Amino acid sequence: MLGLHSLYFGLAVLIRRSRYLRPALAVLPVLAGVELMLSETPVGRPPVAVDLGVVAVVLAAGFVGCLLAERQTPARGGTRRGGARSAERRHRHT
Repeated sequence: MLGLHSLYFGLAVLIRRSRYLRPALAVLPVLAGVELMLSETPVGRPPVAVDLGVVAVVLAAGFVGCLLAERQTPARGGTRRGGARSAERRHRHT
């Protein structure tokens, strides 16, 4: 039980700091719903390895997206949307 408590707070910190982790976590219940619907069709349930693989890919995509977004964010004093135009404005005013 203590391990789950620590995991919850660890994920809470990651969600606050990350941009794409929340949408990635929101996709997981959708995948579970699709799996439940597939289980009632002639197609049947996908194998467990496929389920785990899809979950791993979705979470990895969320983490990689977060890391790439942090890399592209300026270290100090800039905005995410400013880009080259902000640099041109600063250059013209100096």
